[in-house]
Amino acid sequence: MKTIILTCILLLLSTGVNAEERILVFGAGLESCGEWLDLKTDSGRLERKQWIYGYLTGRNWGTRNKQTGYTDPKAMGAFLDMYCRNNPLHVLFQAANALQEEAGGPKAQHEWKK
Repeated sequence: MKTIILTCILLLLSTGVNAEERILVFGAGLESCGEWLDLKTDSGRLERKQWIYGYLTGRNWGTRNKQTGYTDPKAMGAFLDMYCRNNPLHVLFQAANALQEEAGGPKAQHEWKK
């Protein structure tokens, strides 16, 4: 069942993107916004925030001409809460992509509701 869900998520992420532009997402980035909103403890969210910091760092490495600014953990949590409430069918990878845009980095590569 998890394989089917992950496959569906990957297909959703690739919608509207050329085949040569598709990327494979690993780890916490595949968790749903619903899972994020269900996390009630800081320790549960910390693991996901660390994944997002790694994602943002990797994007900064790849897009050095438009760096994402630092986002403190509380601001990140507030943004992710807002993002996930407004985009409940998205996954954390998409939320991280939107956070990157809001923090001064490149424009998110998907449509999302603010």
